[in-house]
Amino acid sequence: MARNANYIVEGNYDKPVTEINIKEVPDFNISDFDFEDEKALYKYIRRVETVCRQSFEYKQFIYFLKNYGNMNKCSFMKFLDTQDIPKLRIEIHHEPITLFDIALTIFRKRQMNGESLHEDMIAKEVMYQHYKLHVGLIPLTTTVHEMVHNQFLFIPTQAVMGAWDKFVEEYRQYMPIDTLSNLDISKTIPMYIQHSENYDPEKEMAILTAGFVRINVEDDGYQASTEELFNYLKSVYDDLEERKNK
Repeated sequence: MARNANYIVEGNYDKPVTEINIKEVPDFNISDFDFEDEKALYKYIRRVETVCRQSFEYKQFIYFLKNYGNMNKCSFMKFLDTQDIPKLRIEIHHEPITLFDIALTIFRKRQMNGESLHEDMIAKEVMYQHYKLHVGLIPLTTTVHEMVHNQFLFIPTQAVMGAWDKFVEEYRQYMPIDTLSNLDISKTIPMYIQHSENYDPEKEMAILTAGFVRINVEDDGYQASTEELFNYLKSVYDDLEERKNK
């Protein structure tokens, strides 16, 4: 419907100009996350991790390690090499301090010192520690990497590259208690080094050894039921879980 010009409301727009004088503009420092909330903080640190991994600096860092740092083969399965198997995926694992714990520690340091908590600034400091090689790194295949995260394999400290202990010296007061507890920094010999000294390669590598099960059935008409197969596989899984918890 067309508007009728006779009904347009005439307003009084002849008003005095109001001025608001601001001497100092405060910094905009409102976070999208509630750092007092544990779940929100976890989500935030994961976002920092993503910023790091997707950054140009991180990708160049990993490229350099694989092409010039002899990190193009798995440290456990040394016979697997990307030069022989181009499609083989080698992943760089952080040990004994994970990338999450590194990011969380740097966040705590910046928070306590009143520094910017923008994820880009935290990621920048995380990458700075990487370029100083103050982190522990080791190349693994995807399968071995998953087994390490699921605690089926232990990585001795002498197998990693990088002066991760320098990171501990610099950031110790900001590191979470559980991280320090895992490293056992308060003692003369850290737990990881103590375990590393007693490291038995054959025992640790046994899980990667192929095992074969042969079932000889004299009855030609016999077929194993699904339930029997399920129970057998469950027993194998339970055995692995028991080894994991020892």
